[in-house]
Amino acid sequence: MNTHQRVSAEASRNAVKAAETGHLVLGTLHTSSILGAIGRLRDIGVDAKELRYLIRGVIAQRLIRTLCPRCRGAGCHSCRGSGYADRTIISEANYFPDMASVDRMIAGERWWPNMIDDALLKLEEGATD
Repeated sequence: MNTHQRVSAEASRNAVKAAETGHLVLGTLHTSSILGAIGRLRDIGVDAKELRYLIRGVIAQRLIRTLCPRCRGAGCHSCRGSGYADRTIISEANYFPDMASVDRMIAGERWWPNMIDDALLKLEEGATD
């Protein structure tokens, strides 16, 4: 186990201990989905039995470019010819109200919209291309 893995394992143990004593614990993981976050937590040593008592919500997000509102992607003076003006979030998020829903998620079941679904919605709305 390298130094980074030891630090991650120690940090995860401390977070679990804090959550078990009733503290609100928020963490950041570098994954691209809710199921990926669970896999990452397990990789750094958080046991699935602990997760079922502690996890109540997970969000995975990325930024995508949004079209320029003036030219709608064609390129204009306002967007300096790029066709884009800003960024917005696409996300995958779910609240797990009880241990049964956490168990389903840990078992690999997915019943929430994923990040691709959110991106397609932004495309249909005309926010991005």
